[in-house]
Amino acid sequence: MKDNDGYRNLITAAFNHPAGFEIIGKSEYLTDRQKHVLLAHFRDSKTYSAIGEEQGVSGARIQQIAQSAMDGVRLTLLWACLSDRTRQEYTKPPTEYDGLSVRSRNALMRNKLTSAEKIMGYLQCNNDKTPVEAFMQLRNVGQKSAREIYKYLIRHRLYLPAVIEHGKKVA
Repeated sequence: MKDNDGYRNLITAAFNHPAGFEIIGKSEYLTDRQKHVLLAHFRDSKTYSAIGEEQGVSGARIQQIAQSAMDGVRLTLLWACLSDRTRQEYTKPPTEYDGLSVRSRNALMRNKLTSAEKIMGYLQCNNDKTPVEAFMQLRNVGQKSAREIYKYLIRHRLYLPAVIEHGKKVA
C-alpha cells in the first residue's frame, strides 16, 4: 500500500524523537484504542491481523484505526517539536479580541496582528484600500471575517474611518 510507507515514516519519526515511544503513549490527540494499535504494530511489530485477533475485530479494521490515527500522530509530533516559546504563543488565550468570533481571532493571530496597534499599522500600510479590502488580503480572512474585524474596531473605538481613509467608501 502506497500510503503505508508515509505512515511508517511518520511513526518512525515519532519514535526517533527523544521522547521515543512515550510521545505516542502520552498523546492527548489519540484515543486509547489508537495508541494501543500504533504501539502494538510499530513498537511491538505485531501484524494488524494479530492485533485484530486480540481485540476481536478484523485486521482490516485495525488497519483503518491505525490510518485514522495519523492526524493525531501529526499533531502530537507538531507539539513535541515546537519550542516552548512558540507553544506558549499558540496556547495563550487572546484576551484582546474577546468580542470576535474564533475564526476572525485565529486569522488575526495567524497573521501576527495580535494587538490593536499592529492592526492599525497594517491598515496604514494598506491605506489605498478600504479596511475590509485590506483585511481580505490576509491569509484565512474572507469577507464575513473582514467585516466583523472592521466593525469590532469601530465598536471599540480603535479605528476612526475618517483618520485613515482617502476618499474610499467604507464597508
